[in-house]
Amino acid sequence: MTPHSIGLWLSLGCCLAPLAYGQSPEEDKKSHETMVVRGQHFSDPGSTTIIGSEQLETFKYTDLNRVLKSVPGVQIQEEEGFGLRPNIGMRGVDPHRSRKILLMEDGIPSSPAPYAAPAAYYVPSLALIEGIEVTKGSSAIRFGPQTIGGAINFWSRKIPETDLEARLDFAAGSYQFEKAQGSIGGRSGDWGGLLLMNQMESDGFKTLRNGGDTGFKKRDLMGKLSYDLTPNQTLGLKSTWSDEDSDETYLGLTRSDFDQDPYQRYTASERDHMKNGHSTLMLEHNWAGMGMKSRVALYQNRFDRRWARFDGISDPTTSARTILLNPAGRYQHAYNVMRGVDDSLGVDDQIVVANNHRIYRSEGIAWDASMDSELSEGRQNQVEVGLRLHRDSIRHDHTTDRFNMIDGHLEESGSASMLGAQDEISSQSFAAYLWDTYSLDAWKFSGGLRQEFVTIEKDDFSATDSDGNVKRSATMPGLGLFRQLDSHWGWLLGVYRGMGLADADDAGSGKPEESINYESGVRWLDKGAQFDAIGFYNNYSNLKGTCSAAEGCGSNASDRSFDGGRARIYGLELGGSGAFQAEALRFPFSVQYTYTRANFAGDFDSALVDWGIGRIHRGDPLPYVPRHQLNGQLGVQWSAVQVSLAGKYQAVSYDQAIPVGREELPSSLIFDGAGSYFVTEQTELYANVDNLTDVKNLVSFRPFGARPGKPRSFVGGVKARF
Repeated sequence: MTPHSIGLWLSLGCCLAPLAYGQSPEEDKKSHETMVVRGQHFSDPGSTTIIGSEQLETFKYTDLNRVLKSVPGVQIQEEEGFGLRPNIGMRGVDPHRSRKILLMEDGIPSSPAPYAAPAAYYVPSLALIEGIEVTKGSSAIRFGPQTIGGAINFWSRKIPETDLEARLDFAAGSYQFEKAQGSIGGRSGDWGGLLLMNQMESDGFKTLRNGGDTGFKKRDLMGKLSYDLTPNQTLGLKSTWSDEDSDETYLGLTRSDFDQDPYQRYTASERDHMKNGHSTLMLEHNWAGMGMKSRVALYQNRFDRRWARFDGISDPTTSARTILLNPAGRYQHAYNVMRGVDDSLGVDDQIVVANNHRIYRSEGIAWDASMDSELSEGRQNQVEVGLRLHRDSIRHDHTTDRFNMIDGHLEESGSASMLGAQDEISSQSFAAYLWDTYSLDAWKFSGGLRQEFVTIEKDDFSATDSDGNVKRSATMPGLGLFRQLDSHWGWLLGVYRGMGLADADDAGSGKPEESINYESGVRWLDKGAQFDAIGFYNNYSNLKGTCSAAEGCGSNASDRSFDGGRARIYGLELGGSGAFQAEALRFPFSVQYTYTRANFAGDFDSALVDWGIGRIHRGDPLPYVPRHQLNGQLGVQWSAVQVSLAGKYQAVSYDQAIPVGREELPSSLIFDGAGSYFVTEQTELYANVDNLTDVKNLVSFRPFGARPGKPRSFVGGVKARF
């Protein structure tokens, strides 16, 4: 997309909406808050869960994983215990790197390159967020390119409505955890502004035998400006910047070492180190009047990461996974070298460290509009339309180095660096959607269509010179129905075509991932209490999987996609919340349960490490999808004191589909606690504990061995508002 075309579309979007809809100065002034993915209404035909600021403030999580585990239908595969790189799936789709769902920030795609490389190595820090909206079902077709799983939209903190407001939040806790947050903002006349800063760090809860670093540091900065052009037109500017310096690793443990001490790390990972930086710039124009809304957003995202990490043993006939599964006999010496108790003896037992430098670019322009019409008594209609021009890219610059293990440390071997992937993948896309909702008395009928056109190019700078240019397109219709049964009960039904475009480097048929998805359920609402029961069935005609380093693929095979054929995923989502009063005590509560069956529905030979190498048979399970998940929260509020307890149960799951070599992740039950004392309306003292009973939780076998969740940890802090 050229600067000229971006400017043309911006001008067109800004001008057409007021001209087409008309403009009335007498209309109520539009809210300063950005027009984002719409909130849940009782009569929505799809499944939507909103996590508001009050819920986020209760436990003051800094880990997005712990927040999203309270959403029915969401599967989380933890990675390093702090939530730096979440792996999120919905309704049985592959959770790895959240590549099969759409992540948005204020309604704009926030993944580093959602088309060219959808693996999401970045999500915004919760310090920048005041609400999260999770959308599943037929209404998710408005948010692409991935529509099979659903969409998550993060609402960034809005500009305060007061003249001037400042907030501070300081905390410290276990494993040398420190957090410092501050913001200042307000409004004066037609202008508004906000500046927010955040810094977190920890020494980490894992230990290296030689005393090396295992923690992280992360900083965030966000600035916002708004200007009211007219009583119903606003210009907004948002800019964010963040960086991360972490010493996390993909290298896990053997099962016996995990059982002995899950928080140890092998010396082979002592040089594992990631540095990344992210920036966002967004300019938007909002207009509202006469039951109509229009938003034009021009956006740009940048993400740059350098990750030096353990990638295996130099012996080409074996792999780190094989060694950790069989740490005796032939593999005893290699296992001891990885642990740091044996020295390297030659060129076949050196430690390979990958140096993966990736540069992501994402930019575009999006126009979204809606029009509400009162046709007659009991008859309303709402039309939503959206257009998006987008381009993104990823540049791979990968090398590997070999190190000798000498006296419990990695020392340079003197051998030259070896080149890995050296390429750039770029995409250009045009997307459009139309969604119409017609209400007739107790009935609400919804339907719409999403269309995606994408061109993906690959420039290979390596010796293989495997350039490529492919065009992809997808048409995704959806229908929804809601029936108001009485003043408290409603029934919903939805069906839509879910699709995911094939990657540029496709080792399968080149066909997209595709499924027909169904859902139906009931909803109950009464005086602030609510209950949902929704069943879903996803009928895949072509399941796809993507190879990545996070799943044990080598750097040269990264981002290659494979066909998995037919699959069946079905389940049930239950959710309820409310509160009851007992004199001066108030007891808020919520419960969520998810049942998911996710299996392959045909036989085929798998070449994807994620599924397992070999023959997959009908009925084999999809990896990392637990059958049962149960979450509950209970609070007690009395005067200035608030205490809350959350429990999260997850049933067993598996690290691959093929039975041979399959590892089982055991079930777990984790409790978190939180307490607050409000000294004044503006000052709060708080204390939180994660993993209250100190469960040693095995959360992943990918890509190399067993890795733990976070152990019991405490945080205490103070918040103040001025």
